[in-house]
Amino acid sequence: MSLLYVSLPSLLFALGWLKPVFAVPLAMILSAGVYLSIRESGRVPDSDPGSAESSSRQSCDSTAIKYVLIALMVAFVVAFSGIGGYSFQMSDYPKHNAFFRDLIENPWPLAYQQTGPDNRPGNLNTYFGYYLPAAAVGKVTEWAVAQHFSYVWAALGVFLAVLWFLRFVGRPSPLYALLFLFFGGIDILGQFVTNGWPLDGSIGRLDYWMPTFALGNGREILHGVFFMFASNFTGLMDGPHHVLPAWICIFMLLHDAVQRRSAHRLLFLWALVPVNSAFVAVGMAPYVLVSLYETRLKKAVSFPNVIAAPLILLVSGLYFLSNNGEFVRGWLWEFQDIWKSWPHLFLYYIVEFGLYVLCIPILRQPANARWRIWYYASIACLLLLPWYRMGSACDFTAKAACASLLVFQVCLAVALKTASAQQDRASVRTLVFLLFLGSFAAIGEMAQAFEHGFDLRPRNGHNLMRIDELEPKDGAAQLFSDGSSFFWRVLARPVIQQPSAPLSVNATWDFATLDPSQWHWAFVPKGVKQTAAGAVVRTSRSGPLVRLSNVEFNANDVAAISIALSTVRASDPQRKPAPIKTAVFFTGDLARIERNRGWPYVIREACWFGLSPQGYMAWVSEEQTWRGTMRDLCISVNLPEDGKDEYDVCVSSIQFLRR
Repeated sequence: MSLLYVSLPSLLFALGWLKPVFAVPLAMILSAGVYLSIRESGRVPDSDPGSAESSSRQSCDSTAIKYVLIALMVAFVVAFSGIGGYSFQMSDYPKHNAFFRDLIENPWPLAYQQTGPDNRPGNLNTYFGYYLPAAAVGKVTEWAVAQHFSYVWAALGVFLAVLWFLRFVGRPSPLYALLFLFFGGIDILGQFVTNGWPLDGSIGRLDYWMPTFALGNGREILHGVFFMFASNFTGLMDGPHHVLPAWICIFMLLHDAVQRRSAHRLLFLWALVPVNSAFVAVGMAPYVLVSLYETRLKKAVSFPNVIAAPLILLVSGLYFLSNNGEFVRGWLWEFQDIWKSWPHLFLYYIVEFGLYVLCIPILRQPANARWRIWYYASIACLLLLPWYRMGSACDFTAKAACASLLVFQVCLAVALKTASAQQDRASVRTLVFLLFLGSFAAIGEMAQAFEHGFDLRPRNGHNLMRIDELEPKDGAAQLFSDGSSFFWRVLARPVIQQPSAPLSVNATWDFATLDPSQWHWAFVPKGVKQTAAGAVVRTSRSGPLVRLSNVEFNANDVAAISIALSTVRASDPQRKPAPIKTAVFFTGDLARIERNRGWPYVIREACWFGLSPQGYMAWVSEEQTWRGTMRDLCISVNLPEDGKDEYDVCVSSIQFLRR
């Protein structure tokens, strides 16, 4: 089951992106690699000296109830991760949903007539294997079915990953399953030291304590460059395409090397990862080398390793080398003064894994000696990864750490399971306490999802953003190829470039011409007056500006909201424009909006307004709460200098937009 799961994205990529003359042979070779790997795995028993005892104990002690409980735990966690659109989705989901939507609605390979800031034609050239199985289902059914299937597919993947993790532990323990699902660094300590305790008392987004500091109070020291080792739940919530099916591949590689002592499919497993996440594949490379060393190349000369893996890696490599994206890259010392920033890097090491290292029971048991090289390799990789930056959001460090964090977690769980009750009692108790603190990041994210609620109704996929509509903050400049490479000229199917799909106006309010009785929008600050330019209101603080009243509409009829506004400092005799920092769209009752006046620590039920041809525009269709009949809407602005001066804010018009 696991091998079929991890190989399906690569198979769909081959069939959907390559010309038939290349796709069919590669698909046959890949399928043969899967078949031979499954057949060989049935012939090679675990060489782990404790495996027989573990298997016996598992058959005696494990019950169907435990497996059902673990499956329910996984189903619950995935349901509140944002996958399937049932609950709160993180800020990267406009991009995820755009991938998913376009893979369903457009022919493969994906290509567009206008991409990037220069509006040039481009072919989508990034990793997206995780989305392909559900997108294939959506192509033969509809968006709603694909959404539900994406949840089932992800839940199955997480369940398989948990089962592999428990295989190292030796028993189907729900407690160890929780350890895996909620594992994270001691982020609550990092948050407290660098940023203080959030004013609203929320523990949501604890994983982001270092980015918050690097982009805020610590900008002069870190210059916006940060590091991030996400908790398992945050990884699933923020970038499911990086962790699925990579988690399973990493665990299978680790199992083959440690417990089977066989290299029969090590390279093959590694070759299946890049189409899902190139960064995770790079992070796996050290462990492929360790696996080959530990197995002494036993059965390494096999069809999956020697024939299938090189061909898959060759195609993947040619594909990724075709990317013309603009990536920020370089060594850490090229972006910041190490002599000034090293205390913060040291704090990061301590918070994310150092405290665990100090308290972990030593792997002193003879049966655990085989884990020591993996343990030290994971620590070495976690120490080195922050020293290289690639991506505007330091993506390389966060994603490449996936393999090292999983190996570290397995070693931690094995040490915890085999710790001596007499010698390691204090270490075990301390470690359990640290694991509890480390789970706060995942608990905070889940609490945020709870607050947003749960809804099984699918969104209107037609109203979601397209890939060619993504903004620079979504990494749009890193996604495309101009199609001139060997891969696109020789190997790939002919592309059909999709034209842009401009939005049309569904409803508009022109505050300069409409009678105030027809505005339908109530201005929160007092003293609004109508002028030839629009409705003008004077305010000295950031917060709610206008609120929709006495209007109901179906959320499926609106994809985005735009607002044309301008601000000037009231004391400026020349009336020069003073652009606002941000505009934020809220749904919910006014009391909740008032609680979040200004820029809250954790934005709930809100969208950014980015500057666009229509003014400040928000894709409200991306919001979890944007469903059914909408009544309570509010637009809030953040002034350049909140509370220090008065500003005249002129709202010219507000528009509802749709496809």
